[in-house]
Formats: sequence, C-alpha cells, structure tokens
Amino acid sequence: MHLSPEDIRKAGLAGLLMDMGMAHVPQEVWDKDAPLTPEEWDVVKSHTTLAHEFLTLGGEMPAEVLDVCLNHHERLDGSGYPNGLAGEQIGMFARMAAICDSYDAMTSNRLHRSGEDPSRALLKIDEDGGALFDAEIFQAFQRAVGIYPIGSLVRLRSHRLAIVVEQNPDDLTLPKVRPFYSLSDRAFEKSEDIDLGNCFGADQIITRETPEGWDMSEWPAMSAKLLAVAS
Repeated sequence: MHLSPEDIRKAGLAGLLMDMGMAHVPQEVWDKDAPLTPEEWDVVKSHTTLAHEFLTLGGEMPAEVLDVCLNHHERLDGSGYPNGLAGEQIGMFARMAAICDSYDAMTSNRLHRSGEDPSRALLKIDEDGGALFDAEIFQAFQRAVGIYPIGSLVRLRSHRLAIVVEQNPDDLTLPKVRPFYSLSDRAFEKSEDIDLGNCFGADQIITRETPEGWDMSEWPAMSAKLLAVAS
C-alpha cells in the first residue's frame, strides 16, 4: 500500500496489540463449547474498549494504534462495534486490521471448529465483504497473501492433491506447491515441490479443493505437518 516506514511500524505495532483486551475475557468464556449468550458476547466485545483504555493509561502510544485497538471490529456499513462507525469514520489502519483480524479468525482452529481453508476464507471475505470491508485494502491484502494462500489445498493437472507452500510475487496464480496425494493411485506420495512459475507448463492448478470434500477431518494437523516438511 506504499506506506511510509513510520506508518508501517505503527501498523505492525497495532497488529501486535489490538487484541490484548482479550486477555481479560474470562477463561470459561474462551473454553465454552457452545454458542455464547448475549451477555457473554458483550463480555467478548468489551476487549476493544479494554485494550484502548489500558494502552491510553500507559501513555506514549501512537494514536493510530489506539484507534485500531478500539475500532478493528467496526464495519463499513455501520454494523460493527463498539460504536457502529461507518465508511470514512473508520480510520485506515482500523480498516486494514478488520480484514487481517477476520481472515485470521476464519483460518484459525477453535475448540468448537477447525479453521477454514485459506483460499476459501479469502473467497468468503470477497463475497460477503463488499459492504463490510474496504475493497482497495482487501485487494492489497489478497496481493500480499496470494490468490492461493500458503496452506491452501489444490488439485493439479497431474491428478494429485497438493498444498501451497510459497507465493510467486510475479504471478499469484503460479505458486510453489507440494504434491502429497495421487488421485490416480488413491495413495499418499512423497514428491518434490513444484514451482509452477518455473516448470514451463509441466503442471498447473486445476482448482481449489476443500478438506471436507476429501474427508480430511485431520486437515489442520496434516497441513501443519506437510508445511513443516523440508522441500
């Protein structure tokens, strides 16, 4: 987004601190394996004002960081919290944080659910976010994480399933992938990584896939293990 070094520092600091208020949400709310009550939701939502208050009391914190702590759950259509801000009432850093926070929440594992596939999380934000998120900032975010984010499950023309392991900054449609399952043989395999941007068309991504579509209930653990394997 062509920010200055000082603004990049402030944005990074805001990203580190924006959810510090969550440390004051009771553990029983965190651990609850059921829908939260309206009262419990109010407790969770208080993390924005708590973080803002604590950091304000501490002093010497950039105004942009304080704004992100307070407003990263605000939405462009005014449906967010804590103050129902809309449009340009929401600062640029808070609009950036809203996208990062939503993507992180969707792709992270929780006690009651597994995280979304990264590619599908991007699609959902794109489909549902027109009224919620800043379109220009979302485009910059998507350029940063890629059309096929690291950890995405894809099907290759070579009739294999693969996991995306590295982005190609010159062409986001041609990342580096790690094949791990042969659809022809219906068996796991160990093979070398493929740099789709430098394989002269020998293979390519046919489509995104979902772990549910292949009955991979242990996908979070499996994907972590696949990403940890040395290329």
